[in-house]
Amino acid sequence: RSYKENQTQLFIETPYRNQKLAEDILQHCRPQTQLCIATNISCEDEQITTKSIKTWKGKLPDLNKKPTVFLIYRSWESGKNNYITTTIKTDIYKLKVHNNIQLQNYNSFNTKSIAKLFCEPETQEDISDLLRTYSKEKKLILGAGYNLFFTKNFNGLVIKPSIKGIKIVSEDDSSVIIEAGAGVEWDILVEDCVSKGYAGLENLSLIPSSVGASPIQNIGAYGSEAKDTIILVKTVDLQTGKYQEFTNSECQFGYRNSIFKQTNRYIITSVVFKLSK
Repeated sequence: RSYKENQTQLFIETPYRNQKLAEDILQHCRPQTQLCIATNISCEDEQITTKSIKTWKGKLPDLNKKPTVFLIYRSWESGKNNYITTTIKTDIYKLKVHNNIQLQNYNSFNTKSIAKLFCEPETQEDISDLLRTYSKEKKLILGAGYNLFFTKNFNGLVIKPSIKGIKIVSEDDSSVIIEAGAGVEWDILVEDCVSKGYAGLENLSLIPSSVGASPIQNIGAYGSEAKDTIILVKTVDLQTGKYQEFTNSECQFGYRNSIFKQTNRYIITSVVFKLSK
């Protein structure tokens, strides 16, 4: 069977069936990772094919929905060893959650505070996994760290979304729709759009913020506000870990206000804007 390049898969060579090895591997992977056994592996142009595959417990794996670790056993053909070890993506490993992190460099006032747990997830999936794993911990969502003043240590999990990237979703002769990750610095987004001739964010230049924080405060300046160009906000529900999207009207924007500020229930992962050309 062939596997798509964009699937999250890790292939590990092993000469024998080892229960401890399997357990050790899973301890360092995301909670939903499935462990599989594979033989008769071949690889051509990063396309992996195998004739025999099953999960560690003997069931057929769900390759389309879950990250997968393959243990590849030795297979002999015409007296030659034909097994192969390769990695399609290594982001199958679970997030690094750090203990007792000093937050002085993460806030503009440089106030000292120790976070019991600290993590910088880089994808929406990372955030969802993180929330499920640490469901009982108190949580603080940290953006660019402006307007934040620590007076004591934080006995819980600090999540600083570090989802990067600015991409074009669609465009026509008069407009362009772009999506920016929550971890993108706001002024970098504005500068990027202005340099490409996209209009709508230029009045909001130099506002200290991140893209993820812009809908929360509905940031604004010189008669313009973030709500004027935002068409969709993608989030993860802090309580359930489920993905949820909000249209402009569902964001309930007001003066320096939004549903995100009112409820404090959602982690923003990316924001979609419609700009003029």
